[in-house]
Amino acid sequence: LLQRVLSEVLLALNSRIEASGAVVSVTISPGLLLESYPGAMEQILFSLVENALVHGLAGRESGAINIVASLSDGFVVLEISDNGCGMVEDVRKHAFDPFFTTRLGQGSSGLGLYLVHSLATGTLHGHVELLDTEGAGTALRLTLPQRVGASETAAR
Repeated sequence: LLQRVLSEVLLALNSRIEASGAVVSVTISPGLLLESYPGAMEQILFSLVENALVHGLAGRESGAINIVASLSDGFVVLEISDNGCGMVEDVRKHAFDPFFTTRLGQGSSGLGLYLVHSLATGTLHGHVELLDTEGAGTALRLTLPQRVGASETAAR
């Protein structure tokens, strides 16, 4: 599921990625299986890659977005990082707040990371952690149960 959803998201964002000059690298542990809600995963991945392009890598001639997924004790650990400008402390404090954006009036709604947090912690029963060093890029770590909603899907 994760590989397929990620491939679809990257395909949908391909023209934006190419226009930015960014390079996206993906490393998914062999055989990693995530049984979850594909729509929620798609929205999370789309928002995180989009945020990296719009906020972290804006104005840079080239940048990198790294996506790494591994399995740890029944949880999928997904880390998405960029080598962009990072976030100052005041931005980190509000990153997951609804309607908070550093690009007000420039096409950003301030809902991207809010939706990531809401979907990851609500729908997918996981955890989101912002790993950031100002000026050295931004990284987010999502820790998600490997199986979510299996009993709900089986009941249908």
